[in-house]
Amino acid sequence: MPFEDGCLNVVNMVTVLQEISDRNRALQEIKRVLKLDGFFVVSELFPDPDYPWKSTPIKLATEADSVVNEV
Repeated sequence: MPFEDGCLNVVNMVTVLQEISDRNRALQEIKRVLKLDGFFVVSELFPDPDYPWKSTPIKLATEADSVVNEV
């Protein structure tokens, strides 16, 4: 993403995370651009055929070392 390191307060993904082929790379990039106290928000719509349960994006972000706290 064309942003400096640690410059964003919020990254909001709406019905996108499950559509990204290289999720690990995307999550690492989100981590790079977020401020240390920034928020990464994942929203999904039900019933979407690719709808992930709450645990799925948390697991993906944790495995990519991208999420510090869950809300």
